[in-house]
Amino acid sequence: MNHLPKSILSFPTSIFSYRNGDWKLKVPELELFPSNVILLIGDNMVGKSTVLRALAGQEIASNDPALTSIRNVKTVLSAADDPMFRDWSIKDNVFVVSNCRLCRNHVDILKSYLARINEQCNWNIKENVPLHNYSTGARSFIQLARAVVFKPPVYLIDEITPNLDPSRISFFIQVLHELVEGGMALIIVSHSDKDRKLLQDTFSSHQTNTWTIKRNAVKDEHIEYTLITQ
Repeated sequence: MNHLPKSILSFPTSIFSYRNGDWKLKVPELELFPSNVILLIGDNMVGKSTVLRALAGQEIASNDPALTSIRNVKTVLSAADDPMFRDWSIKDNVFVVSNCRLCRNHVDILKSYLARINEQCNWNIKENVPLHNYSTGARSFIQLARAVVFKPPVYLIDEITPNLDPSRISFFIQVLHELVEGGMALIIVSHSDKDRKLLQDTFSSHQTNTWTIKRNAVKDEHIEYTLITQ
């Protein structure tokens, strides 16, 4: 008998409103399953980051506190405005900011991951060295370490490659592919057509979808957007 996979995140139909209702984003009911890969696209300022923050439990809808429905789902969000502390060590930026329960092997996983990064990218990242010693490209991999170490059911990532050269982009996406192979669902925002093509090629064997945020008709100077999942 074939069994359908159990969803790992359900999100109710929600509306997000800003500027006293002048800007609205409508998000339909969403459901994620293990190893789902979602590419979230749309023009600038249409609400892509809002969707990621909502799924991470950091944004409350104006029509219904959707946060309550996903409170028990562990997600990790990496974004340009992701909390990273320049004077903290790499280890603290991974463990403390993640606010995840530590197990005995988490430090070993981080050490192994950093050794792999150093070999592949020709860096010398050390877990106890302050973050400000490393480039913005290296910080992208340090953010990714939170997903590698804690393996959340859902990993949300906003603009994955703006600070990486092509060879490091390929390695970064290779690590993402390994996480998806392990059952992690992935939602990615990218403005780069080249990155989108690479992502689609990399994850072609998985349940891959594109979500698009589109602008509705403007009414009375109010701007409305809708997330389209088909």
